[in-house]
Amino acid sequence: FFVLLKEKRAVRFADMVYTVSLYSKNNLIKNEIDEKNVKVIGNAIETDIFKPLGNKKEIRKKLNLDENKFYLIFVGRFTFDKGREIIIETMKKLEKIDRNIELLLIDDKGYKEKLPSNIKYIGNVENEELPLWLNASDVFFFPSLYEGDSLACLEAASCGLPIMGSDTGGLWELKRNNGVLSEFIIDVGSPKKVVNKYVEKILKLYENKELYNRVKNEWLKWGRKKDIKDNMKKYAEVITKDLQYGIKW
Repeated sequence: FFVLLKEKRAVRFADMVYTVSLYSKNNLIKNEIDEKNVKVIGNAIETDIFKPLGNKKEIRKKLNLDENKFYLIFVGRFTFDKGREIIIETMKKLEKIDRNIELLLIDDKGYKEKLPSNIKYIGNVENEELPLWLNASDVFFFPSLYEGDSLACLEAASCGLPIMGSDTGGLWELKRNNGVLSEFIIDVGSPKKVVNKYVEKILKLYENKELYNRVKNEWLKWGRKKDIKDNMKKYAEVITKDLQYGIKW
């Protein structure tokens, strides 16, 4: 929401605004942007790169990971707005419950503070190597406080990872339209309010293999539908249509 406030002046001068989610569109409307001037085209990814890669045991061996661990993974800026405190507090609680659960932290900012022992700090990873890390993991943990339509979540889901995320951006819409996945999309809140919910849901996936596989398959279908080539066609169509109605570019 604070991002939209900073962009408000620029958006008001635009003839047409394309945003990546209904969640973002609603925030623009709340900021007095005319609804008629806002169109939604969700984000998309290269599904030929972010895809299931096969034998998880072999991938973990290649990355020097324990084949018997249950790995959560976070990818992105490890900052407050991305849910950093929620992740740290959740892992502290899980550390006391089951030491077989760890989190792989892929962070492009270079976090320097001390972390719980069940967080394995990986640091920055090149984009071509990222599908390996995603395929080596079991759950994508992304309790971000604000998103438009997270590319990181799309990439993870397209690799076959269940997402444990927050009720914001594209996931806000998904929660309202998919009963199977909505249980694992948690309302945005402070660490104090939501940590116990995340612990409960992570343990549920960890302990129930049948549920895990069912949820994984649903996330995979959702992620694989978001291909970048389809998105480019959508943009070409709407831009051509807008030009016909006299909107200047």
